[in-house]
Amino acid sequence: MMLRGDRFRANVTRVMGPDMFESEIDLGFDVTITRRLKLAGVDSEHVRSLSQDDAQKAMEFLRSRVEGQSVVLRPSRKGEHFYTRVLYGSEESDILEEMTTLGLLKRFERNSNDGD
Repeated sequence: MMLRGDRFRANVTRVMGPDMFESEIDLGFDVTITRRLKLAGVDSEHVRSLSQDDAQKAMEFLRSRVEGQSVVLRPSRKGEHFYTRVLYGSEESDILEEMTTLGLLKRFERNSNDGD
């Protein structure tokens, strides 16, 4: 079942990294697409600098929460990449909030020198 225009129901089929996963997204009218997505708001420099152990911990945490589960996506697109907030569980918990609270990932912080 598709939700409001800015939210989509999806089934996470595979977690592929600490901040990347594949999901089957319900577009409504029995139409689904499969997309690789990245968590929105993650500091990608931080992800690249994670030790193999820390990257594995983050990936396992993400896998334990969303792989094989129905989630709600709030997507955005930047260039060729799709980014999304992921809400899961009956309380619609934000996975990135949980991961940053536990110190598994860092949220992207815009620097005042970034020009915006």
